[in-house]
Formats: sequence, structure tokens, C-alpha cells
Amino acid sequence: MKIYLIQHGKAKSEQEDKERPLNFDGIEQTKKVALKFLDKNLVKPHTIFCSKKLRAKQTAEILAEFIKPINGVKETDGLNPDDDVRIWYEKIKNFNEDIMIVGHLPHLKKFCSLLIFQNENHDAINFINSGIICIEKINEEYKLLDTVLPD
Repeated sequence: MKIYLIQHGKAKSEQEDKERPLNFDGIEQTKKVALKFLDKNLVKPHTIFCSKKLRAKQTAEILAEFIKPINGVKETDGLNPDDDVRIWYEKIKNFNEDIMIVGHLPHLKKFCSLLIFQNENHDAINFINSGIICIEKINEEYKLLDTVLPD
């Protein structure tokens, strides 16, 4: 099983727009990353899960246009910036198919650290907007497998 973790694309500031939609750079970088993902022939996720925040939803929808996940995009709880990472740590134990999760910092960073290092406060993985981190689950261990970064 592969888990693809993506920090949402660059968004407008709260002063520009309270909803914080993606800005032009965020849209373009997400499209580039989606194309790179396809070029690398990475496994297509069955579902793209995203938080209910507009910037994550827009990022997930752009990725879905290119990657075409089998079950589409699903907005879900537990992926907001300060949500407990153990919610999704427990949730993914029930998945066998490849998934993609689009979310926010610090949640993604803590979640990734919990998977790989069994310590959500381990500070070894850096996320960037629209970047994809691929983690592979083999038996009950999680290993960093690949990254897809915008130019």
C-alpha cells in the first residue's frame, strides 16, 4: 500500500480572501506536480482524501483531473492543521488500497513522522506546497519511498 501525502498548493492570504483559495502559483504548481506524478508512473491512488478547507479541496481536485483516482475526491474530517494525527494513523490501518491525502501543516508533518519514525514530533521531513511525499506500507512498517516536487 502506498500513501501519498500532499501539502495544499500556495493559497491567498487571509487578508486577500478569508476562504484562502489557491493563488495562481498554487494552481500552476499543483498542475506541474500532477504531470510529474504521471511521468514517474507512480501507482494511481484509489481515493484522494482532503480536508474541508478550500485550498486543500482545490489542490485535490486539480490532482484528480490529471491522476483520475478510482474513487475520486472525498472531503473528510481529521485533516485540519491542528487535528490529532492519531485519527488518521488508526484510520489507514483499515485501508489496503493506495490513497492520497491532501492537507495542511503541521498535521501532515506530524502524521508523516508518526508513520515513519513512530514519533509525531520527529522533525526530519519537510513539506512544501504542492509537493508529494510517497510512503509505502510493507507489513506494519512505513518507509519513505519517493517525492514529487514542483520546480
